[in-house]
Amino acid sequence: MNQETTNLLMTTVVLPLLVALVSFEIAYLKKKTIEITSHIENRTTADNICSASESVMQAVRATAQTYVDSLKKSGDFN
Repeated sequence: MNQETTNLLMTTVVLPLLVALVSFEIAYLKKKTIEITSHIENRTTADNICSASESVMQAVRATAQTYVDSLKKSGDFN
């Protein structure tokens, strides 16, 4: 497989799949956070879980964006 074919495969298959997976992960995490916190009576604990969940979602978004930015910088994604 040559470099051009690899680049084409990355931009048409892998990258959209990565974006879809990240979106699915974030939606799933939000749903689970709401489900878990609805059963917690201690408001401080529920707030801490929501805060931790938001931090994880931000980290996932930042990681995906960093990956896309590095592909753009190297010219593999345009």
